[in-house]
Amino acid sequence: MRSIFPFAATAFLLLTVSLFSCTGSNATAALPDRNTRIFDAYLSINFSDSIPSSGRNYLCVTRKTPAREITEQLRTVKKLLRKGKLENWHVIVSSDALVPDSLLPAIPITTDWDGAIDRLDIFQCGLSVVKTSGGKIDQIIPLFPQEEITEKDLE
Repeated sequence: MRSIFPFAATAFLLLTVSLFSCTGSNATAALPDRNTRIFDAYLSINFSDSIPSSGRNYLCVTRKTPAREITEQLRTVKKLLRKGKLENWHVIVSSDALVPDSLLPAIPITTDWDGAIDRLDIFQCGLSVVKTSGGKIDQIIPLFPQEEITEKDLE
């Protein structure tokens, strides 16, 4: 009668090596940064969407700054976006921001009816550009009132 020990030992060794190789490859994958996790969860929960792998820019309008203080900023953004590529842009506006539609650029607009965007702590002011690519946030650009907005901010 043959012993099954060599077979069992070989199987155990192969199983152990394969488990370590699987966990090792996952351990080297970079986790998304905090802002990406927060914004992606926000898109998922509120709009059943996610940050796309292709590049997209979001113009986020929150109530962190009163609408009257960002009116000129929105006019400038609208004017500058007319000159550029609009297919990669999307507006998310809080229903609590009270911004007239006429100030928003002619790109897809999503209204956040429950104001969840206002509770995200990734924005420094009421008007921000979120630049994404590869399923993650590359940059968040706050557009503070009384500061000049350039075409570079909106590339």
